[in-house]
Parts: sequence; C-alpha cells; structure tokens
Amino acid sequence: AQRLIFKYTQQGDLTCFLSAYFDPKSAQASKQEAKAYAEIALSLGIEATEGLFCTDVLGEAQAAGKAGWKTVLLKRPGNAPLPPQHGFREATSLLDV
Repeated sequence: AQRLIFKYTQQGDLTCFLSAYFDPKSAQASKQEAKAYAEIALSLGIEATEGLFCTDVLGEAQAAGKAGWKTVLLKRPGNAPLPPQHGFREATSLLDV
C-alpha cells in the first residue's frame, strides 16, 4: 500500500524520493509498539530522534514518539476524529510537514 500511495499522487510519482518502505514484518513488531520504530531507525542507520514519522493512526504516532521519533499526525478525510490534546503536531498534507 505504501508504494501505491506515493506512486499515484496528484503531484505524480514520488517514489524516487523514498529509499525504503517498512511494515510490521520488516520491523518484527506491531506498528503500535515502540520496538518497531526502534528497529526501523536501526535499519536506517539513524538515531530515532533524527527520524520523522507521519501517520494517520494515533496509536502508531504514540509508539513512534515513545521510541524517540519526531511525529506528525495526518488528518485525512474519513478518519475518526482525534482526541483533543493528543500532544502531536497535525497536518492535512505532507506539504504541511
């Protein structure tokens, strides 16, 4: 799904700007566990504090934040409303990030 999202955007194919894709299998943990984001940082050769994680799922943002990542919650049409004061920066587009 990640490849398709970035391949078919209103701005065209953005996959050339991405170097890797991750899923729970590659991270060996659930996307709502901090361990997944620690493993992703390790595989990228960065400190988690150097990474930016964008998601539209609050539980994923909480897990990435717990692992040390900078995190942005993406507000997308059709998603459930976010609870007030969740503590994360919000954006409606990756252009806002």
